[in-house]
Amino acid sequence: MVGHWESYEVIPQCNTPNGFMKCVLRLSQGGANMMLRDDIGSLTVGKKADVIILDRNIEDQLKNDVYKVHQIHVEKTYLDGKLIHSIK
Repeated sequence: MVGHWESYEVIPQCNTPNGFMKCVLRLSQGGANMMLRDDIGSLTVGKKADVIILDRNIEDQLKNDVYKVHQIHVEKTYLDGKLIHSIK
């Protein structure tokens, strides 16, 4: 279980190779654990999901030019598994 302080320890790992996805995963699961929720926190069958689909791979953008990460756009947004926004 990832708690409040363990989440802060994960943040510096975001700048390591493959660290961004590990960071997102730990913080997602940590938030769910802190709220004592087992129905959120990971993409697992039967759990609720809030998901965004981006127009490019954010990890590649962070590795290539972190100063252009603001140019990434959200193409689709799912809230509780339902599509609520789409630019296409």
